[in-house]
Amino acid sequence: MWWREPVTSLKGIGIKKALEFQKLNIETVGDLLNRFPRMDSYLDYSKVKRIGELTTDNEKQLFTGEVFRVSDKYSGRGKRYTVITVQDDGSYADIFLFAAQRYQARKYKSGMRLIVIGKVRRGTTAKFVSEAFIQIADRNESINALGILPVYSLTGSLTQVAVRTAVKQALAKAEQYLPETLPASIITERQLPDRYTALKNIHFPGSFAKLAEAKKRFIFEELFLLQCGLLYYRDRIKEVRQGIKHGVDGKLVTAVKNSLPFELTEAQQKAWQEISLDMQDNKPMHRLLQGDV
Repeated sequence: MWWREPVTSLKGIGIKKALEFQKLNIETVGDLLNRFPRMDSYLDYSKVKRIGELTTDNEKQLFTGEVFRVSDKYSGRGKRYTVITVQDDGSYADIFLFAAQRYQARKYKSGMRLIVIGKVRRGTTAKFVSEAFIQIADRNESINALGILPVYSLTGSLTQVAVRTAVKQALAKAEQYLPETLPASIITERQLPDRYTALKNIHFPGSFAKLAEAKKRFIFEELFLLQCGLLYYRDRIKEVRQGIKHGVDGKLVTAVKNSLPFELTEAQQKAWQEISLDMQDNKPMHRLLQGDV
């Protein structure tokens, strides 16, 4: 089936790029579809700001700008950091990169247009941006276009554009045929989207409301399949394993109950009766006691 095909079956993915995907545990087309975007990092292109529009209240904002310069600096304690200065219509913002984050600055060159999401506050000569997530704007994507784009975890030379392109191809295959994992009655009862619709909206949501529906579907699916697995395992144990069958309660059990310094409550008596019946069966007992029982 198509979901078992290697990622090299997708256009634009050769052996070298497939090895990069492999580092993310993505080897097949199905692996790619089931590798969801980072949940809190979708880019809402309908809310892209220009640098001059950014507020300086230390809130996360999404903006675009052109690289003006990239410079390495040292703090008063001698620690090295990198500043990427971006400009847009005469307004400037300094993006501060520290520690391991500094190394990504090597790929940004003067004149490149970047899309940035980060916390913005007032700086000395330019707006100060920290905790930044940066990506290079694709020439084929309109920065001001409406829509919500996913942000994926990357490795090596992989880019967001490359992963998005591959996922779109995989979704085209899924649209033709994708097995459903939940019963139709459950989908209707719980008002869940079908699996293809959920996959499409977890990767490229039409709106944040549709993204929420997709998340709900996959959370429910995971718990539902887990419960099914536990039920199957329990039934298999009953079939293949024999428990020790005990006789009915005898004098010793009665003596223990009579020696208790308190009277059993109605709930405790009911729980003991059910346990006693389970013990008299040759099937293994599975019982959970809660509260003060």
